[in-house]
Amino acid sequence: MKNLIILSCCLLALGSASRMGAYNDMKKKIDKYNLFTQCFGAKNTHHYYKSINDANKFCKENENSVDSNAIDSFTADDFENMKGLLDSPAFGRFDRSKRSLALEDLKANIPEHMLEMKAVVSRLRCVLKKMHYIDENNNIKTWEFENMKKMLAESPIGKDDEFLHKMHNMYTDCKEISEAWPQTMLDRHPLMAKYGRKKIYLECRYKGEMELCYKWQIYQGMKMEFGIDAGATELGLPGDKFEQAKMAMVMGFEHNDDEADKYISDFFWSQNRD
Repeated sequence: MKNLIILSCCLLALGSASRMGAYNDMKKKIDKYNLFTQCFGAKNTHHYYKSINDANKFCKENENSVDSNAIDSFTADDFENMKGLLDSPAFGRFDRSKRSLALEDLKANIPEHMLEMKAVVSRLRCVLKKMHYIDENNNIKTWEFENMKKMLAESPIGKDDEFLHKMHNMYTDCKEISEAWPQTMLDRHPLMAKYGRKKIYLECRYKGEMELCYKWQIYQGMKMEFGIDAGATELGLPGDKFEQAKMAMVMGFEHNDDEADKYISDFFWSQNRD
């Protein structure tokens, strides 16, 4: 009976941890949604996330039209790498029979995992095409500046050509970074060899969008809170008005020696209080 209670508690704890993990993931998505709303506007942000769901729904309902050869089959080299992992010192505490058993389990599970991976990559490829991130030849697509300006005309950033140019340059830089990435590095993994450049571009793009949106809000915050327009005021700092606003705000926090001020600010704004 005691063991049953302990087992039940463990299962409840695991279930609770899983729910908390899902809840925390949801909060992070809400934070990103709100961040983008401040930059791109509520309408554009809603349309963007709706387009993701619509594209995913379309691709899910049209699985037969999705490229079934999205990734290559598991190669002998990949299997040898996994064998090497099982034979590494980290597994030294297991006797040989247990390592052999682990190897057999691995071999048995590989086909199932490869099918799952293939389905995920195929779905993602379909969604990216549907959202016009890649063209019919699987090449990366980026916004032309004038098209981007037109699409964002009614957004908070739409009237600031300097910010729009900064955003467009970021997209172009990410594409050039992905194209310049050494193929020898990508060839070390079959999936990266085929899709690595798109992964590099998209990760660079999403990080760039978030960073620029933070800088936009800092720039706007300085104007509203302190009446300082970093684009019209000589602050003696390098960079454009967004970089200067960020540096000025960070320096203001760093050089605030009043511990009470810091405490009050953290009390009302920090998500994690000591």
